[in-house]
Amino acid sequence: MAAWRQRMADPAVSRLAGTWTVELRVVSGVGLTTHALRAVGTVALVLNQERVTTALLGQPPLAFGTYDIPLDSMGVSSGDPLGTPDVWARVGADSVTLILSPKAKSPISLVGTWQGDSLMGHWSTEQRAGPNAFGDFILRRR
Repeated sequence: MAAWRQRMADPAVSRLAGTWTVELRVVSGVGLTTHALRAVGTVALVLNQERVTTALLGQPPLAFGTYDIPLDSMGVSSGDPLGTPDVWARVGADSVTLILSPKAKSPISLVGTWQGDSLMGHWSTEQRAGPNAFGDFILRRR
C-alpha cells in the first residue's frame, strides 16, 4: 500500500481528482452526417486511495468516478443503457486514458495529454450494432 499511496501523490495522478467539463467532437463515423456532431457533459473523478480493484483490469484504476454526457446526440452508445455511467482512469508515461463505461460491451476510450490544466486528445469506440466513431475531446476543470 505504501507504493500505491506514493503513486497517488504523483502530480500526474493527483491532478485527476475533481469535477471536469468535457467536450467531445465527432471526427468520423460510419453513416454519420457531415455536419459537426458534439456533446458537452461532466466527468467527476476521485483518486483510488484504497486501491479498489476489479477482475476486469490487471491493475486497479488510479481514479474512478462517473459521467453525464449526452452521447446519444452524437449517435454513440456504450452499449450499457441501464448501467451506472462509470469512468476509470489510468496514467501512462506521457498520457492519460479515461474509459467510459469500462464494463460495457462497447466502452469509450479517451486518450490525451495535459495542456496546462486541461486534458486534450482523441476518443474512440467500436460499436457492435452501430457505427464506429472517433473524434477529439477536451477536459477542463470546473
